[in-house]
Amino acid sequence: MLLSNYKEHPTLNNYLIFTYTKRDMADYFAKLLEEKGIAYKLDESEYGRSDLFLYAVKTSYRSEAVHCNFLAYGKYRKPLVSNTVIRYSLLTLFTGLMVLGVYSYFNRGAKTITKGMWVKSRGTQILQLKQDVNKTKQNEKSN
Repeated sequence: MLLSNYKEHPTLNNYLIFTYTKRDMADYFAKLLEEKGIAYKLDESEYGRSDLFLYAVKTSYRSEAVHCNFLAYGKYRKPLVSNTVIRYSLLTLFTGLMVLGVYSYFNRGAKTITKGMWVKSRGTQILQLKQDVNKTKQNEKSN
């Protein structure tokens, strides 16, 4: 599975291959490369029912070409949640949950018992029980 649309050329290691399936995104990528003065080679081929646009860029321009690639994808990507009402409702919900969590963290009352306090009080109870047991043993011995 290919997570990005670019990879090293299989035979020429000094080239990166950028793959696009949409013409408008491919044209925008080419425009960005030309604006930055980066030379490229274009190959158009058919892959099944769709066209493939393959751009070969020298690896010496890797960072600039990858930046142009991200800009091209950013311009033509679809939002994760396309409905604006749902998008802002989710944003409000999660912001409210975060505010509630921070508020609850800073406003813990005296009723809240931390684990250390529980262990300390438990330890005191156990110590008290041991002392009571020792007293009863001493009372039994004396009787």
